[in-house]
Amino acid sequence: MLTVETEILRNVTGHFESGKLTVIIGPSGAGKTTLLKVVLDERLTDVKGIVTINGVERDRGMVRKHVRYVPQQFDLLPFLTTRETLYIAARLKLVNQDEQVNDIAKSLSLSNCMGTLANKLSGGERKRLSIGVELIAKPSVLLLDEPTSGLDSAVSNQLINMLHGMARENCTVVCVIHQPSRQMISLFDDIMVLNQGRSMYCGPKSEILNTYSIAGFTCPSFYNTAEFVLEVITEQRGGDLENLYKICRDEYENSRSRNRPNENESTDSKQKCETGDIDMSTNSLFLIPAVSTPLALFAGFFLKFKDIPAYLQPLSTVSFYRYSFEGMMQAVYLNRSQLPCSEIYCFFSSPNKILSMMDMPTVPFYVILIMCIRDRVNDIAESLSLSNSLDTLAKKLSGGERKRLSIGVEMITKPSYNKLKYLKVQVNNQCVDLTKLTKKLLK
Repeated sequence: MLTVETEILRNVTGHFESGKLTVIIGPSGAGKTTLLKVVLDERLTDVKGIVTINGVERDRGMVRKHVRYVPQQFDLLPFLTTRETLYIAARLKLVNQDEQVNDIAKSLSLSNCMGTLANKLSGGERKRLSIGVELIAKPSVLLLDEPTSGLDSAVSNQLINMLHGMARENCTVVCVIHQPSRQMISLFDDIMVLNQGRSMYCGPKSEILNTYSIAGFTCPSFYNTAEFVLEVITEQRGGDLENLYKICRDEYENSRSRNRPNENESTDSKQKCETGDIDMSTNSLFLIPAVSTPLALFAGFFLKFKDIPAYLQPLSTVSFYRYSFEGMMQAVYLNRSQLPCSEIYCFFSSPNKILSMMDMPTVPFYVILIMCIRDRVNDIAESLSLSNSLDTLAKKLSGGERKRLSIGVEMITKPSYNKLKYLKVQVNNQCVDLTKLTKKLLK
């Protein structure tokens, strides 16, 4: 039996920065989807290289915590409506469901099909719902494989605009798009070009034409940048691609060396300079104790609620320590049978008496939880234009609604965007690094 070894990725090096929307372009078979799967840490064989997040080599736990991936084909449960799909995703991630669901539905124009079954959605609605399922968690890193396929130009531009807004909130957003339009490419900040498994450019969109002109490829005026780049790397414009590859590699290494922090500085200082938090990190030494101490004092542990003066009770109302403490007390003692006691009389053998002494319960937590979930889902549905299809089964949603619903499922957890400052390929601070990635395929 003859075995042929093919390299899908060949020494791919690059970076994806936080706060920027990055597009990966290239012809079919260039390795774009494989690159996303390598970043995602899927169980791929014969992969060599380094991927780091914030300068730390990533592991599966880190990927599960920070990264969300929307594949080109996203399977949805056919007999769930758009609303139910987003609600279930929100509940699994323990977030404020209604608010997030409505926001995502509105932003993805799924509001009119929230009650439509997934298998009844159009192709565009299904695509948008699949994106919504992942967006509902508001991930720190969002990877999307062909998110605009099957969508018309208006919905595609609306979706990219929404992803652009997410990137501006310090989320790292990376999209694979086969051939973006002129209007769409204007919304991206960075471009990564792949061809035959090699990186033919990785950096700011504003510099790609200058880099290609150095290699002898001049873009005509008013020409779509993406179309020009694809024509160059597919040899429709002739020229020396090996020379272009070397120039792009050298330009990338030079740009990274210029931006590399001074190694003599402390890591803390470098991180503060990059995040702009020098003053904040100093002020937090005072502000955090000044705010949290009163909230902890009036949480019901040191002082019972009935002993707190009326003018200080608002502090108890807004104290998150109070709800945490009361939640733990109710989890331990609420609706519990008598506690075992060997004495003739034990006052504290009754869990209800313990709660009564602590002035509990004062808050019906199930009501608060339901209200928070409903508000979260409604907000996401509204942001993804899913408000009008919240009662629609997932199988009855259009493809676009399904894509937006899939985004909403991941947006619903609202993880902190400040955890990641780069999704990057070869540098050290606040990034996911991919260094000289190689993927081989045996046939």
